[in-house]
Amino acid sequence: MIKKIFIIFNVFILFTGCQKFVENTSPSINSVSNDELMNEDNIQFFINGVKNAYADAHAKVSLLADGISDQLVHDRNVSGSTSPSYEAFDNGSYDFTDGSQGDCYFSILEAWRTAKILTESLDILEGGEIEKEGYHTAYLYQGLAYYLLGSYYGRGPSYPEDGGATIDTSSFLPSSELYSIAISHFQSALDSLDIGDEYEMRVLNSLIARVHLYGGDPSLAANY
Repeated sequence: MIKKIFIIFNVFILFTGCQKFVENTSPSINSVSNDELMNEDNIQFFINGVKNAYADAHAKVSLLADGISDQLVHDRNVSGSTSPSYEAFDNGSYDFTDGSQGDCYFSILEAWRTAKILTESLDILEGGEIEKEGYHTAYLYQGLAYYLLGSYYGRGPSYPEDGGATIDTSSFLPSSELYSIAISHFQSALDSLDIGDEYEMRVLNSLIARVHLYGGDPSLAANY
């Protein structure tokens, strides 16, 4: 009898102790709730998150771009060089269904999604002075995400002359459409600037020119 009471007592302490422990856990340090983001005090934090997400995506896609240029050479006939995926990059015959390199694609989508959520948050809030920087950042990095997808992904109707990708739950978007959306976002970023922001205006005009150039229209690129 005493043994049974002792066991029940220990189970009771264990249950109540764990319950109390769980109730008093600290907030997660590597995630943030949507409610916390919907606060103008956290907009700068959100802006930095967009920039960091894009930096990660840009670093990954740049490495793979080097792989399909003459900067990197990958040959499975060389000792220690064993990945057919990287050989495909080196040969310019990357298969978009190759899941081993999907991390780069998903990093681009993460950058796009973070910038998109920033836009949606700003539409709800009245963020004062930080609002202008927020919209500029959101439009710029959404445009850059579309630009990366249009430049480095997909097989369109006349592959390899064109490419494309899906984004979020969309259907396949050819590169020409992705470039058009990118330019639209860059133009929105331009519209968010003040008259005196000459450097930022030059950067955005240069980005628009690059997209037109990649899209096969050098004369329109020259206008920017």
